[in-house]
Amino acid sequence: PSGATWGPDDTIIFASYGASRGLQRVPASGGEPTAITTVDRSRGEGAHLWPEFLPGGQAVLFTIMPPIPRGDAAQVAVLDLRTATSKILIGGSHARYAPSGHLVYGVSGTLHAVPFDLERLEELAGVRDHGPRLQARLAGWRSSASSARRHPRSFTPPNPSSMAWRPSSGFTRWR
Repeated sequence: PSGATWGPDDTIIFASYGASRGLQRVPASGGEPTAITTVDRSRGEGAHLWPEFLPGGQAVLFTIMPPIPRGDAAQVAVLDLRTATSKILIGGSHARYAPSGHLVYGVSGTLHAVPFDLERLEELAGVRDHGPRLQARLAGWRSSASSARRHPRSFTPPNPSSMAWRPSSGFTRWR
Protein backbone atom coordinates (compact mmCIF):
# COMPACT_ATOMS: atom_id res chain seq x y z
CA PRO A 1 0.00 0.00 0.00
CA SER A 2 0.97 3.61 -0.50
CA GLY A 3 -0.59 4.88 2.66
CA ALA A 4 -3.47 3.87 4.90
CA THR A 5 -5.51 5.52 7.62
CA TRP A 6 -7.79 4.00 10.25
CA GLY A 7 -11.05 5.85 10.84
CA PRO A 8 -13.03 6.31 14.04
CA ASP A 9 -15.84 4.22 12.48
CA ASP A 10 -13.44 1.23 12.19
CA THR A 11 -12.89 1.56 8.45
CA ILE A 12 -9.53 1.69 6.76
CA ILE A 13 -8.90 3.87 3.74
CA PHE A 14 -5.85 2.85 1.74
CA ALA A 15 -3.99 3.48 -1.50
CA SER A 16 -2.06 1.13 -3.74
CA TYR A 17 0.57 2.98 -5.76
CA GLY A 18 -0.15 2.91 -9.45
CA ALA A 19 -3.68 1.61 -8.95
CA SER A 20 -5.97 3.50 -11.30
CA ARG A 21 -8.92 2.85 -8.99
CA GLY A 22 -7.87 5.55 -6.50
CA LEU A 23 -8.43 5.34 -2.75
CA GLN A 24 -10.32 2.37 -1.35
CA ARG A 25 -12.22 1.72 1.88
CA VAL A 26 -12.56 -1.55 3.73
CA PRO A 27 -14.05 -2.43 7.14
CA ALA A 28 -11.36 -3.10 9.75
CA SER A 29 -13.05 -6.47 10.36
CA GLY A 30 -12.37 -7.44 6.73
CA GLY A 31 -14.35 -7.65 3.55
CA GLU A 32 -14.26 -6.38 0.00
CA PRO A 33 -12.69 -2.96 -0.56
CA THR A 34 -14.82 -0.32 -2.30
CA ALA A 35 -13.43 2.56 -4.36
CA ILE A 36 -14.04 6.02 -2.89
CA THR A 37 -12.00 8.06 -5.40
CA THR A 38 -11.26 7.58 -9.06
CA VAL A 39 -8.02 8.67 -10.72
CA ASP A 40 -8.89 11.05 -13.57
CA ARG A 41 -6.18 10.74 -16.22
CA SER A 42 -7.82 13.49 -18.32
CA ARG A 43 -7.02 15.91 -15.46
CA GLY A 44 -3.40 14.79 -15.27
CA GLU A 45 -3.83 12.46 -12.30
CA GLY A 46 -1.66 9.37 -11.98
CA ALA A 47 -2.47 8.11 -8.48
CA HIS A 48 -4.23 9.00 -5.24
CA LEU A 49 -1.88 8.29 -2.32
CA TRP A 50 -1.17 8.83 1.40
CA PRO A 51 -4.70 9.18 2.84
CA GLU A 52 -5.18 10.65 6.32
CA PHE A 53 -8.47 10.93 8.21
CA LEU A 54 -9.18 14.41 9.52
CA PRO A 55 -10.48 14.75 13.10
CA GLY A 56 -14.10 13.63 13.30
CA GLY A 57 -13.68 11.03 10.55
CA GLN A 58 -15.89 12.87 8.00
CA ALA A 59 -13.08 13.82 5.60
CA VAL A 60 -9.77 12.46 4.34
CA LEU A 61 -6.68 14.29 3.10
CA PHE A 62 -4.79 12.63 0.26
CA THR A 63 -2.09 13.31 -2.33
CA ILE A 64 -2.77 13.43 -6.06
CA MET A 65 0.34 12.45 -8.00
CA PRO A 66 0.76 13.09 -11.72
CA PRO A 67 1.27 10.13 -14.10
CA ILE A 68 5.03 10.75 -14.00
CA PRO A 69 5.70 11.29 -10.26
CA ARG A 70 7.44 14.56 -9.40
CA GLY A 71 7.22 15.96 -5.87
CA ASP A 72 6.77 19.51 -7.11
CA ALA A 73 3.74 18.52 -9.22
CA ALA A 74 1.83 16.72 -6.48
CA GLN A 75 -1.34 18.21 -5.02
CA VAL A 76 -2.99 17.90 -1.62
CA ALA A 77 -6.72 17.21 -1.84
CA VAL A 78 -9.53 16.55 0.60
CA LEU A 79 -12.40 14.08 0.20
CA ASP A 80 -15.61 14.91 2.06
CA LEU A 81 -16.97 11.47 2.96
CA ARG A 82 -20.47 12.87 3.62
CA THR A 83 -20.88 14.19 0.07
CA ALA A 84 -18.33 11.99 -1.75
CA THR A 85 -16.82 15.14 -3.29
CA SER A 86 -13.17 16.08 -3.36
CA LYS A 87 -11.28 19.27 -4.04
CA ILE A 88 -7.66 20.26 -4.46
CA LEU A 89 -6.41 22.32 -1.54
CA ILE A 90 -2.81 23.20 -2.34
CA GLY A 91 0.30 22.07 -4.20
CA GLY A 92 2.25 19.54 -2.14
CA SER A 93 2.05 16.05 -0.69
CA HIS A 94 1.89 13.88 2.45
CA ALA A 95 -0.45 16.27 4.26
CA ARG A 96 -1.32 15.85 7.92
CA TYR A 97 -3.56 17.87 10.20
CA ALA A 98 -1.88 19.17 13.37
CA PRO A 99 -3.83 19.84 16.58
CA SER A 100 -2.78 23.49 16.32
CA GLY A 101 -5.25 23.80 13.43
CA HIS A 102 -2.57 23.65 10.72
CA LEU A 103 -2.29 21.56 7.60
CA VAL A 104 1.33 20.34 7.48
CA TYR A 105 2.61 19.18 4.08
CA GLY A 106 5.73 19.01 1.93
CA VAL A 107 6.71 20.62 -1.36
CA SER A 108 10.01 19.55 -2.96
CA GLY A 109 11.69 18.86 0.38
CA THR A 110 10.31 21.92 2.17
CA LEU A 111 7.91 21.52 5.06
CA HIS A 112 4.97 23.95 5.09
CA ALA A 113 2.15 24.64 7.52
CA VAL A 114 -0.99 26.65 6.80
CA PRO A 115 -3.97 27.37 9.05
CA PHE A 116 -6.82 25.04 8.08
CA ASP A 117 -10.57 25.31 8.65
CA LEU A 118 -11.93 21.84 9.54
CA GLU A 119 -15.56 22.92 9.06
CA ARG A 120 -15.13 24.35 5.56
CA LEU A 121 -12.30 21.94 4.66
CA GLU A 122 -10.09 24.70 3.30
CA GLU A 123 -7.01 26.76 4.00
CA LEU A 124 -7.75 29.96 5.89
CA ALA A 125 -7.55 32.71 3.26
CA GLY A 126 -4.56 35.01 3.23
CA VAL A 127 -2.65 33.34 6.07
CA ARG A 128 0.58 31.41 5.49
CA ASP A 129 2.81 29.93 8.16
CA HIS A 130 5.88 28.32 6.60
CA GLY A 131 7.87 25.87 8.62
CA PRO A 132 11.63 25.43 8.49
CA ARG A 133 13.40 24.70 5.22
CA LEU A 134 14.38 21.05 5.00
CA GLN A 135 16.87 19.68 2.52
CA ALA A 136 15.39 16.22 2.25
CA ARG A 137 13.42 13.96 -0.01
CA LEU A 138 9.69 13.93 0.70
CA ALA A 139 9.93 10.30 1.73
CA GLY A 140 12.45 11.33 4.38
CA TRP A 141 10.17 13.84 6.10
CA ARG A 142 7.04 11.70 6.40
CA SER A 143 7.88 10.96 10.01
CA SER A 144 8.33 14.69 10.57
CA ALA A 145 4.75 15.34 9.54
CA SER A 146 3.65 12.59 11.88
CA SER A 147 5.56 14.22 14.75
CA ALA A 148 3.60 17.40 14.04
CA ARG A 149 0.52 15.58 15.30
CA ARG A 150 2.13 15.08 18.70
CA HIS A 151 4.01 18.42 18.81
CA PRO A 152 2.10 20.77 16.48
CA ARG A 153 4.79 23.44 16.23
CA SER A 154 7.85 21.17 16.13
CA PHE A 155 9.30 19.47 13.09
CA THR A 156 12.04 16.84 13.16
CA PRO A 157 14.18 16.77 10.00
CA PRO A 158 15.39 13.41 8.67
CA ASN A 159 18.70 14.03 10.51
CA PRO A 160 17.76 12.89 14.04
CA SER A 161 20.59 14.92 15.61
CA SER A 162 18.73 18.21 15.19
CA MET A 163 15.30 19.59 15.84
CA ALA A 164 13.59 22.76 14.73
CA TRP A 165 11.00 24.62 16.79
CA ARG A 166 8.81 27.44 15.57
CA PRO A 167 7.01 29.13 18.43
CA SER A 168 4.55 31.91 17.64
CA SER A 169 7.28 34.45 18.50
CA GLY A 170 9.66 33.27 15.77
CA PHE A 171 11.95 30.48 14.63
CA THR A 172 14.65 28.84 16.71
CA ARG A 173 16.89 25.97 15.72
CA TRP A 174 19.09 23.88 17.94
CA ARG A 175 21.28 20.86 17.45
